[in-house]
Amino acid sequence: MFGNLVNRIVSFAHRAFDGRIPEGGAPDEAEHLLARELEQRIATLRRHHEALEFRAAAAATRAIWDVANAYLQHAAPWTAIKSDRLRAAIVTRTALNLVRTCAVLAWSIVPSLSENVLHAFGGEDAAPRWPRGPIADLLDGGAGTAIAPIGPLVEKISPERASHLAARFGP
Repeated sequence: MFGNLVNRIVSFAHRAFDGRIPEGGAPDEAEHLLARELEQRIATLRRHHEALEFRAAAAATRAIWDVANAYLQHAAPWTAIKSDRLRAAIVTRTALNLVRTCAVLAWSIVPSLSENVLHAFGGEDAAPRWPRGPIADLLDGGAGTAIAPIGPLVEKISPERASHLAARFGP
């Protein structure tokens, strides 16, 4: 889910915007709605972390990934670029910043996956800082920043490996 999101938008940014967070365009209602929803979901995720509710935090993190995937699928910068490069730029900028934010939020659950994503954005912190400030500003920032290519984040599990893991960890 998260790996697919990352690969789709980073690959697109490399094809369409030279591997950089693009400049241009202005957020519209879709980005404003996304930011408001993320503000609420991040506040909920923070409460789960503070209450040491790790299963709920993992579920809330996955729900944020779902929101991110839904935004990208609906906004479809690969379609927008054919007729409106500025719209494609804002969607790509928003989605790349959304991926970076998702990686920060997921760090406590999947640290190595998150670190791979954050390194592509130039992050070197041992533990990334929780998003601060208005999410709308975070989603619209970083224009011109280079994003390193990211290969597959998650290795596909073969049927043999799945059987081995089921036998080892199953009921």
